[in-house]
Amino acid sequence: MTQFTFDSIEAPDALFVINNLGIIQEVNEASSKVFRWKREEFLGQNISMVMTSDVAVNHDKYLQNYLETGIKKMIGTQREVTAQRKDKSTFPCVLGLSQTRVTGLFCGFIRDITADKAAKSEIIESYKVMTDILDACESSLVLVEGSRFSNTFSQFYSFLCFCTISLNANYII
Repeated sequence: MTQFTFDSIEAPDALFVINNLGIIQEVNEASSKVFRWKREEFLGQNISMVMTSDVAVNHDKYLQNYLETGIKKMIGTQREVTAQRKDKSTFPCVLGLSQTRVTGLFCGFIRDITADKAAKSEIIESYKVMTDILDACESSLVLVEGSRFSNTFSQFYSFLCFCTISLNANYII
């Protein structure tokens, strides 16, 4: 029978297992790729090492508060946060956290969403440029109002707006 190791989980997301003190017990290979720390550098360290200082300063208090009250504020949810690499560079990510039922350890995943945010910004910028162009075209068509070209343009403009809305909706989903 093959021995299971956490590092054997092939996942694009960084995965961390921490104890009730926030100390990293296990990581997967993606964690090293995303954060640029070696596995050995993670183990035994506080998970706050991958957080920006404004979040890291309170992390242990959040964890302790949950353990004392049982009130889940982050566990079982996903949240967009900023993470920090070994070189102190930061990146936007989605953080998810759950608690294991058997051991009481916490398992978290961190997904780098830098590329997603860049794509969304590009879509928004393209939409703004297209709207500016179409607004300029529509304004100039006031002179030929009632012509056959004006009706064709209105249909074309409606089609472009529908495509843009559909594209944005598909991106959000």
